Amino acid sequence: MTGLRGPAIFLAQFLGPGPPFDTLDGLAQWAAGLGYVGVQIPCTSQLIDLSTEAQIVTSTSVGTKAAELLDVDMSVEELLEHVQVEAPDASQLLMITFSADDAPGAADGARAFANAYLDYRGRTAAQTLASSVESIQQRLDVLNDELESTNATIAKLSDAPDDPRYLDAQAQRSLLTNQIALLSSSLAERLG
Repeated sequence: MTGLRGPAIFLAQFLGPGPPFDTLDGLAQWAAGLGYVGVQIPCTSQLIDLSTEAQIVTSTSVGTKAAELLDVDMSVEELLEHVQVEAPDASQLLMITFSADDAPGAADGARAFANAYLDYRGRTAAQTLASSVESIQQRLDVLNDELESTNATIAKLSDAPDDPRYLDAQAQRSLLTNQIALLSSSLAERLG
């Protein structure tokens, strides 16, 4: 890391049973919508459920991609009968095995499912990123509208710099400008 980034939020304090606090994607979008550019996740996080990840590995979506990678004469359903996924206790690992007639076939099958799983996760991450970018852009649009309105108020009251409304508008403009800068930075990071 070349420098500190911020603001960030420690997610453990917000974990909860309902949306958006029950999934990593939901929490990330929620935090991004508030202007946070980083999150800290506890290493024993309930956000990563290995049994769910194992189910993803054996899903039709991943099986379809694995079938493409293997280029074999088997249906996706048949391929899925040959793959097994285990999550060893006290680990954050998925062990993917594939049964085949020979060792190279088994290795190729396990590798295809691992790569298909990673491809699936990459696509879902890209979708989450796109959703996050859209959420940030919507928030920026609202803040820019508020800034425009605040600037109009400041212009109207510029002849009365001691007026409490003028001072409040100045403070509001400073706050909005800071929020816009943080969100713009966050957006640039995601797009960069």
